[in-house]
Amino acid sequence: MNRTNLLNDRKFLIKYITSYSILVIIILIMGLYMYKIGIDDARSNLFKQSYIILSQSVLNMDTAFRSMETLSMQIADNSNIIKLEKMQTTDNPFYLSAKEGMNFLTSFGPSETLLPISDYYIYLPHTDYVLSSSYLNRTDLYYRLNKHYNTQYYSEWLSVLNRDDSCFSFYNTQKFSPYSSSPYLYLVPFKKYTIQKNLTGKICFEIDGVKLHNLFSDLPFFERGFLYVIDKDSQPSFSITDEKTPSLSEETIQTVLSSIDEPSYFSSVNVGKEKMLITSITSSYNEWTYYLFQPEELVFQSLISYHKIYSFITLGASIISFLVILVLSKRNLVPFIKIRTQLEDTLKEHSSLQQTLFIQKQLIFESYIARLITGQIHNMNELHYISDYLNICTQNRNFCVLYITAYYIDTTNHLSNEILLSSEQEEYHHILRQEFREAFGWDILIHDTDTLSNSFALLVGDDDTLSLEDATALHAGQFLALQEKITKNYPFYLFCGMGNRNRDLTHIWKSYQQARQAVAHASSKAPFQPYKKLHKSWNGYYYPLEFAQKLTEFITSGNEKQVQEFLHLIEYENLLERTLTPLMKQLLFSDIRNTLLKIRFSITTEITNSPESETLLEQIDANLENSELEYQTLSDTALWMTSFYKPKQQEGNQLIRTIQEYIKNNYVDSSLCLNKISEQFGISESYFSYLFKAETKTNFSEYLEKLRMEQALVLLQTTSIPVSNLYLEVGYNNANSFRRAFKKVHGVSPKAIRDSAKKQL
Repeated sequence: MNRTNLLNDRKFLIKYITSYSILVIIILIMGLYMYKIGIDDARSNLFKQSYIILSQSVLNMDTAFRSMETLSMQIADNSNIIKLEKMQTTDNPFYLSAKEGMNFLTSFGPSETLLPISDYYIYLPHTDYVLSSSYLNRTDLYYRLNKHYNTQYYSEWLSVLNRDDSCFSFYNTQKFSPYSSSPYLYLVPFKKYTIQKNLTGKICFEIDGVKLHNLFSDLPFFERGFLYVIDKDSQPSFSITDEKTPSLSEETIQTVLSSIDEPSYFSSVNVGKEKMLITSITSSYNEWTYYLFQPEELVFQSLISYHKIYSFITLGASIISFLVILVLSKRNLVPFIKIRTQLEDTLKEHSSLQQTLFIQKQLIFESYIARLITGQIHNMNELHYISDYLNICTQNRNFCVLYITAYYIDTTNHLSNEILLSSEQEEYHHILRQEFREAFGWDILIHDTDTLSNSFALLVGDDDTLSLEDATALHAGQFLALQEKITKNYPFYLFCGMGNRNRDLTHIWKSYQQARQAVAHASSKAPFQPYKKLHKSWNGYYYPLEFAQKLTEFITSGNEKQVQEFLHLIEYENLLERTLTPLMKQLLFSDIRNTLLKIRFSITTEITNSPESETLLEQIDANLENSELEYQTLSDTALWMTSFYKPKQQEGNQLIRTIQEYIKNNYVDSSLCLNKISEQFGISESYFSYLFKAETKTNFSEYLEKLRMEQALVLLQTTSIPVSNLYLEVGYNNANSFRRAFKKVHGVSPKAIRDSAKKQL
């Protein structure tokens, strides 16, 4: 028997070891596969990194080209320069025009420092003169005296200036210059930027080699790499090398580039005796192609160390794994499996609970943000509670709302408000929220005002020492940087409106309305639109549907301070910021009266329960029936209406006393809970919980339990209701829960209390 058991144990041990060994082998194979994926991913990331850096450098170069183009357009648009270019003789009018032209060129001094140029001048072929901001000279004198070029190549240099095929490309002046580091010559013809096509003059930019190198200073050359650039006609333009870059002929490089079969961002080719990686980008501005050469040996040198580490880890993990398998296989794992199962169940329940709590907190958090931004807070207690919950620091800070709308860029590269799929919507909303926080700070609050149209309201705080202009400039710079990043990486284009700043969070809804108004005036040329800079002199009044809803809400909540602030906003927007005709004013006043009429119909006799209230109501009706509407009359009427609702705006202690009375009368209801009371009295659960504990010094659940247990004690001592049915009389659904609660509060069971009462009788 023992021998049979031993044989069975050995068979089980062999099966156990075999099954675990297969698992370990599978894991090792998966590890090898994941290692291969990791290496490939690392290579891909290195390629992408080089491509991103090269893209940014090319973008910087294109920006410089555009700046030179802008400068050329301004020069070609100057009447003195054009007149000077057309002159055939060098008489007094010529020199007078030249003086005016030099003065005009002097105004571009600051712009020159932002361009990768060392000098620029205008070549006038009709008079054979060169004009710049600091000199006017004959071409031959400029060549010899100003530039100190080699005189034997003057004809060739002059030929370059006169040829049209020399324009819009880099021409190396090393041949003419006596200096080791000579600039490139970049020519722009006048006729490119003027309708007068008979002009032959040219604007000549001397590209500084050091500044040009700085534009590409971020490129990773890995010691022996270099940048090679060709123009749209496949002619060499310029190159940038590292200190240890080997000398290569133009023929060698051209041969290498021609060996690349198909256009590709990344290629691996042999250059001489060394294998190199080529990353290429073609500029969308001038169709120049930039080739970044990098030595493959040095680019992927860091991956070799990973291979050694992985081999060591794999070998060690294999040995340890088989030892562990051998030890575990000799033990009885049944108790461990049972414990593990119980633990997994507990963890799942815990994880589910944590997820539920997280979702609820997130919903409450977003609800509070929406109420704060849209002005749905009616008293200071609620404001302080929500500010603490949202962790808003109000000390020495001003707040404003940025209203950002994201437009989807469709496949035709046009803006569209197309509704995306729900999965895409959720993904892009998460991305945009992340980008907003990185751009404006991690302490901002974000409210999705319209999920379908991709609109967001951002509550942004800044130092109150900043002026409105400085704060506007700060947020404009942050937004434009965000705009560039979003447009580059995602199919979205952003527009932003900025409302005015407020120190008081109860008035932040004004900034929200202003930001929504401002974003409607944003455009592709001005995507950031501050409300303060809007031109509001048009003959149209501003009283959107949201204003009518907001005025109704403030009046019926009895919030006189918010009503006054809102009326000031209407007056500022329409009577101070805009120039309204009498007809437009009457239409505005008519809309306000319609809003007040709707509120007037909700004032019942229960509210007007005194002679003074009746008299005030008659005055309100007289104002609303008056055909000659005035703003001050409407303002007074709104404030009078607010006074009818002020008794409804109870302070926290009075509200809690009312709720306590309600609990006392309804404790028998088994469904009585935090949520039901919150709905009954129209306040949030968290705010009610906060007020209740502040007033009673105890939680709602503990208060309700204590009240029910006190009533149960009275019933046990004064009635003959069976103990088994007593739980139904005090609002419990379960007898066991009732008995546990009773014993916790009174220290004894309900039966013991009943028996004691019977003995006393």
